[in-house]
Amino acid sequence: MSSDCKKAWLAGALCALITAPAFAAPENGVITAGDGMVNPEVGQTTTIDQVSDHLTIEWQSFDIAKNERVIFNQPSADAIALNRILSGSPSMIAGQISANGRIFLINRNGIVFTSSSNVDVNSLLATTIDIADSDFIAGNYDFSVPGAQDALVANEGSITATDAGLIAFVAPNVANSGLLQANLGSVVLASGEVFTFDFFGDGLVTFAASDVDGMKNGSINVDGDILARDGAVILTATAARDFINTVINIEADLVASSATIEGGRIILSTGDQGTINVAGDMNATGRDGGMIEIDGGEVFVDAGAALTVDADQGMGDGGSIAVTSRERTEFAGLASAEPGASAGTGGDILIASDNVLIFSGQARVGDGANAGTVTLTAGGGSSGGGGSSDEGTTGGGGAGGGGSSGGGSSGGGTPSVSGGGSTGGGTPGAGGGGPVVIVAPPIADTAATRISEVANTTAYDPRSFDEQAADDFASAIVTFENELTFDLTPDAEDAGENNDATLMCLHGVSENACRGPARN
Repeated sequence: MSSDCKKAWLAGALCALITAPAFAAPENGVITAGDGMVNPEVGQTTTIDQVSDHLTIEWQSFDIAKNERVIFNQPSADAIALNRILSGSPSMIAGQISANGRIFLINRNGIVFTSSSNVDVNSLLATTIDIADSDFIAGNYDFSVPGAQDALVANEGSITATDAGLIAFVAPNVANSGLLQANLGSVVLASGEVFTFDFFGDGLVTFAASDVDGMKNGSINVDGDILARDGAVILTATAARDFINTVINIEADLVASSATIEGGRIILSTGDQGTINVAGDMNATGRDGGMIEIDGGEVFVDAGAALTVDADQGMGDGGSIAVTSRERTEFAGLASAEPGASAGTGGDILIASDNVLIFSGQARVGDGANAGTVTLTAGGGSSGGGGSSDEGTTGGGGAGGGGSSGGGSSGGGTPSVSGGGSTGGGTPGAGGGGPVVIVAPPIADTAATRISEVANTTAYDPRSFDEQAADDFASAIVTFENELTFDLTPDAEDAGENNDATLMCLHGVSENACRGPARN
C-alpha cells in the first residue's frame, strides 16, 4: 500500500470510528491482579483507587464520553494501572483521564482519543498488544499477544505526561493529529505486533529498535505536534526481516529542544524496507545541540522541512544529524547544526544512502575555524544505522560549497553545503571551512577516481578546496543539481586503471561546466 493510500485508509478508519454511536463511561471493571477498588460512577466521574504498585483491571468496555471523566488515585508516580479492554471493538476516548501514576490501556481492536479528549497522567501506554498478568505483576514488560493486524491507536486530542514521564503508542497503525507533550520525558510511537521495554529508576523508557517486531504492513502518521522538551521523540517501525510496506509520515513539528541543557533526541526508524516521509520540522536545539537520526529503507525529506540541532546559546556546540537509507535518500530540506553565536564548534551532518542519494537541500554547520562536518555518501552499504562516516575528508583549509546526490532529480532547489561561511547561497568565507565529505563506494583492488576540485558557479564565484576525498571511488552515480565543476581524472598513481565512477549533471548544466567521468 502506498503512503498516500495508507494515509487515506487511516483517515477513513478514524472517521468511521469517530462517527460511531457515542458511548458512556467505562463499564464492568473487575480487578484481576493487585489490590484496589473500582468505585461506582458518581455523576459523570468514575474513580479507581489503587493500593498496590501494580494493578490489573479487565473492562467489558472502556469508552469515555465527552462529558465523562475517569480518575486514577495511585499510591505513587511509579505505580501502574493496567486496563485490559475486552469489548471486541475499539475504545473511544472523548472525555478526560487523569492519574498521578502510570496508565496502560490495552485494547486489541484499537484505541482512539478524539479531538475533545484530554489526558493528564504521569505516563501513558496505549497499545493493541496484550501482556500476561504474571509478567506485568513481576515487572517483566513483555507484550507478546498481538491484536488485530489492522488495529489503530490514534490521538486527535491533548495528551500530557508529567515531567520525566512517557507517552507511548504501539500498534500496527499509529497516528497523531493532536498534541502529545512529555517534557523531560519521552514520546514513543511504534508500529509493530510485539514489543518489550524496561522502566528505569529515572522513570524513562527505552524501546530498542529490535524490540518492536512483527507484521508486514504498518504505519505511523504524524500531522499534530509532538513536544518532548529536554527529552526524546522516538518513532520506530522496525520489525522482522519480512517486514514490508511500513510508512512513517511526518507533517507536523517534532520538538525535543531545551532551554537550559543539551538538546534532546529525535529518532525515526523503519528498518531496511520501510519508507519515511518528512514534511514537518524537527527541533532538537539546546545549550548544546541534540541529535536527530532518521533511518529507513527509503527516506524523503521535503523542501519545507527543517532539521535543526543548533546550539542556541553563545558558547554551545552544534549537535548531530544523520539521515540514512538502504535504497534511496532524497533530501530537499534544511539540515542545521550550527554552533553558538560567540563560540563553540559546529556539529556533524550525514546525508547518505547505501544505494541512491539525491541532495537538493541545504546543510549548515557554522563557519570559520570551528565549522562542523558535512558528509554526503552514496553506495557501498556504509550508511546504516545513523552512524557517522569515516571514509575520508576534504576541505578544511578553504571555503567549501556543494551538494551531492545519486541517480536522479528531486526537482527544484539549489544545493548548498555550508562549512566555510556560506549560509544557503551567500558568498563563502575564505579559509577555516569545515570539511565537506563526498563519498562513493570503494571496490576492493580497483583503483578509482578522487574528487580533487569542487566549484559552485551558480550561487557565488567559484571557490575550490584541494584536499582529497575518500581514497577510492567506484561504481557510484554522483549527481549534482547545481552547476558544479568536478575533476574526476584519476591521480597519476591510478592512471591506466579501471574507473567506473559516474558524474551526472542535471537542469541543463553545460558540458564544459561538468567534467567527467574519466576512463582509462
